[in-house]
Amino acid sequence: MNKDGIAFIFDSNPDDILQRFRNLWTVMGDYLSRHYSGTDSTISRVTRDGKEGLFGKIDHKSKVFQRYLINCFSVNPMQTCIDIVLGKHITTTASSEL
Repeated sequence: MNKDGIAFIFDSNPDDILQRFRNLWTVMGDYLSRHYSGTDSTISRVTRDGKEGLFGKIDHKSKVFQRYLINCFSVNPMQTCIDIVLGKHITTTASSEL
């Protein structure tokens, strides 16, 4: 088989295909998590490596703490934009009621 496109993927070792899928899943999960919460996914390491370990637990706790600080002490501009588009922003709601 040739090394182009789909044929290349299916010629690969099944473990290699699974690792590629895990990496892609992790990258997309981090992207969505960054957009929604402001930090990477808390379980990226588990998804990528299949286990958490000591450093994974420390990383998880630090991301949870970062999320806490972001949610308590800052305004997420992406969420503000979403609220404006949906008409749920405080000033948008107040001005539409007048």
